[in-house]
Amino acid sequence: MAGLKKVFTRELFLMGREPKRLLFALVLPLLFFWFFMGLFQSGVPRDMPIAVVDYDLSALSRQLSVQLDATPEITVKILPETDLEAKRLLETGQVYAMVVIPENFQADVRSGRSVKIVNFTNGAFLLPSGLISRAFQKTVGTLSAGVSIQARMKRGALQEQAMISMRPIGLSSKILFNPYGNYSYYLNTGLLPMMLQLFVMLTTIYSIGKDLKYHQGRSLYRLGERSLPSIVWGKLLPYTLLFFIVGMLMNFAMFLWEDFPLNGSKFIVVLATMLFILAHQALGVYFAAGAKSLRAALTSGTGFSAVSMSFAGLTFPDLGMPVPIQWLSNVFPLTHYLSVMIDQGQRGAPVVYSLPAFALLLLLVLLPMLGWLKLRKLYAAGGYPERV
Repeated sequence: MAGLKKVFTRELFLMGREPKRLLFALVLPLLFFWFFMGLFQSGVPRDMPIAVVDYDLSALSRQLSVQLDATPEITVKILPETDLEAKRLLETGQVYAMVVIPENFQADVRSGRSVKIVNFTNGAFLLPSGLISRAFQKTVGTLSAGVSIQARMKRGALQEQAMISMRPIGLSSKILFNPYGNYSYYLNTGLLPMMLQLFVMLTTIYSIGKDLKYHQGRSLYRLGERSLPSIVWGKLLPYTLLFFIVGMLMNFAMFLWEDFPLNGSKFIVVLATMLFILAHQALGVYFAAGAKSLRAALTSGTGFSAVSMSFAGLTFPDLGMPVPIQWLSNVFPLTHYLSVMIDQGQRGAPVVYSLPAFALLLLLVLLPMLGWLKLRKLYAAGGYPERV
């Protein structure tokens, strides 16, 4: 216990002498939280610019342009004279889509002939492309239905009869857990923990590896009274407390500031955040112990944290991944942390459904301790074999 206190005091002194330790443990995570929360503050993308090429210039074609502009997702920014000009705007990124209304559009519609309206989107931008395509189809479908209903009413049908004939089977669609389609609920639930884990990993590796880089292992070993747990926890505890505060501020920003849904247990969310931090500290120690230099340890830890978002199932559904990749995703604490956060936040699932994720998070706290044997040898040798 005395050794732990000595190492803890030494680490506090180093934090005061090297401001970059506090920068990575406190300042930068909060700045990134503020950035991402502000970036997606609107929740749903609105008024994305498109270009409409109107070769018909009729009352019906102008009505279609007005209805497109009236949708929340779209704003008709430019009305170019040719589709070549609109294509240039699309390729240069000035608009996200281009709509081409053909000649004789109104005359063909009123005569009952089939008309094709073309919508070109930039597939490189998946989110704007999908939202604009959905809004376009809805607008054209509404306009088409309105024209058809008017034609049936002119032939003597009542309005209700005309409307029923257009949609004989009614649809009822219910969106669960995120009914408003708020992208901040979806993206920031993953982006904020991803940034937190990156700084936890880097700070942990730097804290452990800095002493090993400059061959201060033996003196630290003596300071900790030759107790490896006293050395490791003495070095990590100041950062654990800081990162726990940062994690609570992250939860405050999501659930109170931005009013993310929290339909489950608040205690489980807090406990999961603590285990998430401890798991990455344990992995940071593991990477620091298994490398030959501080630079190699930082590279490995950063790479591990950077790819975790892809394996967590947030950007690509995990059930669509090959089975070996699904198994591999269990190595990343972010996978299990997001499972708890989504279950307890948006789904409001009973706590029992989060227990498997908790068990795996706890396992990822304990398993990396196998690397402590290598760490003990490094402290006994004084430091890394490569001083970079």
